[in-house]
Amino acid sequence: AEFVKQADELEEKELSAWQKNFLRVALGGQKGSFISQLIASHKIAQSKLADRHRRTLYILEQQHAHAVANLEGGFRVERWKLLDDCKKKANARDEMEARLPP
Repeated sequence: AEFVKQADELEEKELSAWQKNFLRVALGGQKGSFISQLIASHKIAQSKLADRHRRTLYILEQQHAHAVANLEGGFRVERWKLLDDCKKKANARDEMEARLPP
């Protein structure tokens, strides 16, 4: 009876210790625990996703700046053409007026 009682107590202590150790390992009490590894991998994934979004945003900003520069360049060229055309017409009109008798 004494031996069986002692064996039951030892079994209960061992089971209790095993459960505590399992919970500590599973719930993040150690660096190698499942939860801490899951959190670490989640942080890495979030960091990679943020980096990818930053790169995408940078590329989009570069493309936008390039498109704006192209539009502004085209506008400048058209404005120069229009000014040159207006100057030519004004010069032609001045020449015509200079040829006419007063």
